[in-house]
Amino acid sequence: MPFLPYPPQNTTEAISVLKQDVELAHDVVHGDDTQDILTENGLVPSFAKVIKTLNTGSLVTSTMNIVDTNLTSFSVTAADHTKHYCCSSNSDINVTVEAPTMFEGGDPIAGALVFFTQIGDGTIRLIPDTGITLIYPEDSSPLTFSKGSTIAIESKSATQWIVTGNMGY
Repeated sequence: MPFLPYPPQNTTEAISVLKQDVELAHDVVHGDDTQDILTENGLVPSFAKVIKTLNTGSLVTSTMNIVDTNLTSFSVTAADHTKHYCCSSNSDINVTVEAPTMFEGGDPIAGALVFFTQIGDGTIRLIPDTGITLIYPEDSSPLTFSKGSTIAIESKSATQWIVTGNMGY
């Protein structure tokens, strides 16, 4: 959803901003125990999710969802936030990194994290989709270094992902 500009310039805009903020607050207060709510500054866990997390003794507000795969080609977006792909293919794996939007036509999600671990012999190679820039050190490449290597991507903007981890050359 596009967020309304702040500060509002008149009473009509102020009422619209207030209505939007009330809807967001409602979702944070009344969301279920698995829900993260999209705000202007990224995802915020619902109260129920925070309470569930605290009751389990963990201060982590989100957990990684392990995805075991032997695919040699797949795509990821910010909708894959909190997924950790464990790739067991012995052939090289091409992962297309798409625009970091959470919803069809939605706003970009800054801070979405996706992890990849090379379990098999196949190197995991991140390939930016059209219009996407991958940011990583100049002396490396956006691919895993070897079997057992983990790399991660974090969305920075609507067109940029930061790549980090045990990258190859």
